[in-house]
Amino acid sequence: MIAFQIVNNISTDTFGGGAEMFALRLALKLSDDLESHVISVWHYGTEKEREIIESLHKNVKIHFLFNALPLKRFNFFSLHRKLQEIFTSFPPSVVNSHSVLPDVINVFIKVFINRKVKVVRTMHTDKNWVSKSYLEEWILNIFSIVFDSEVAISQATKNRLDKRFIAKLISRQSAFIPNGISEEVMDYMKENPTLAKEDDYFKMVTVGRLTEQKGYKYLIEAMKILADYNGLDDKKFSLLILGEGHLKNELIELTAKLGLTENIHFLGFRQDALQIVASSDLFVSTSLWEGIPTVLLEAMALCVPIIATNIPGTREIIIDQKTGILVQPKKPEQLARAIIKFMSDPEASGSLVKNSNLYVRDFSMLKIKEKYLGIYRS
Repeated sequence: MIAFQIVNNISTDTFGGGAEMFALRLALKLSDDLESHVISVWHYGTEKEREIIESLHKNVKIHFLFNALPLKRFNFFSLHRKLQEIFTSFPPSVVNSHSVLPDVINVFIKVFINRKVKVVRTMHTDKNWVSKSYLEEWILNIFSIVFDSEVAISQATKNRLDKRFIAKLISRQSAFIPNGISEEVMDYMKENPTLAKEDDYFKMVTVGRLTEQKGYKYLIEAMKILADYNGLDDKKFSLLILGEGHLKNELIELTAKLGLTENIHFLGFRQDALQIVASSDLFVSTSLWEGIPTVLLEAMALCVPIIATNIPGTREIIIDQKTGILVQPKKPEQLARAIIKFMSDPEASGSLVKNSNLYVRDFSMLKIKEKYLGIYRS
């Protein structure tokens, strides 16, 4: 069996996101059981792309459709030709797309390239992705007919898919398969059981692209409230932000404007992200929308307590007061109060860490892979 994953790109440090990173992990894990390929719509030629190609080349073959820099217009004739070239050499049994443009290309494959291939789409968020909601609903209804299977990574996403008019008409139910994390992350604390933490220094961390979705503006505003708070006995704190994105300069300027340059550090993309997270006292997520955020699953596996926004997807894995603390999005005051509680009583996070570390075991990539194989082989 030959299986393809289609993603927007594999420049996951700058241009990609959770959907792309999950698809790459899935492709690698599937290579134990079948011939695994990845189609990247865009080729950026970044160092991160080269690293991924090098790390996967023995297990996963990566194909690019179009050069993104410089951006050139492409038409369906060139798309048809490129896909035919790939599939002539590697005839697919199943093609699994991740996010909107790959979904559209997957439809093109089914209609114009190979009607017999099994096409699967994984929907990574329930958030609207076009401005005209009626157009999006129309497209999603068409998808329920064209795709052989659809996978929802959260219950919120599954609810949206299963409520579509045509899906109900033809009794089509989506499969619920959450994102997973690698065994490397799952076992990280076994191999690194003692990571130094400073008693008089409270270190917070967050990981994600510097975009509107992640709500970093409100996180920085919460740090300002912490800096002005007088009840922490002069305990020092820092926030490490790991990631790149188009809002980086704007967020750095806001940090300087609020006088927080000694507290907030923008580290960009880091190879040692696991070590940085594992050695932190608190993971903070201020996202405004998510599917199933993999970074939270990783923080749970790394035994780091979590404060996150109460949004669909996130609240499916962060159960308030049990596996973490939930706060309302866009509420820096509420976020700051929750952080102050952690800083004032660090021992209180013990039960949260224990519960979350047990809970995250159900999200191992090995279990997730088996569920996808069940769909591919059905």
